[in-house]
Amino acid sequence: MKKLFLTALSIVLLIALIQIQPILVRVALLVYLSIRILDGMVIALTGQSDGWWVSQPIIQIFNKKFTSTTTMSADVYPPNSYEDAMCRAAQL
Repeated sequence: MKKLFLTALSIVLLIALIQIQPILVRVALLVYLSIRILDGMVIALTGQSDGWWVSQPIIQIFNKKFTSTTTMSADVYPPNSYEDAMCRAAQL
């Protein structure tokens, strides 16, 4: 019932906006309806909404622990420089 009310409310708001900005609202309405149709097709084919498909890679990326280490050779600095000494001390 709530979803039906929100849909009816959004339609009323869109009709009000059509009178203010006809071209912009028509494009927005076309995009909205296209996305809803595409979402319905995704749900019908897979049983999951497009939001679920988007959330899965994000969850997998952020649930992984970062275990890599970064190393840098002291050879990039001039010999006997302060940076060379600090780099070699950090590698010990």
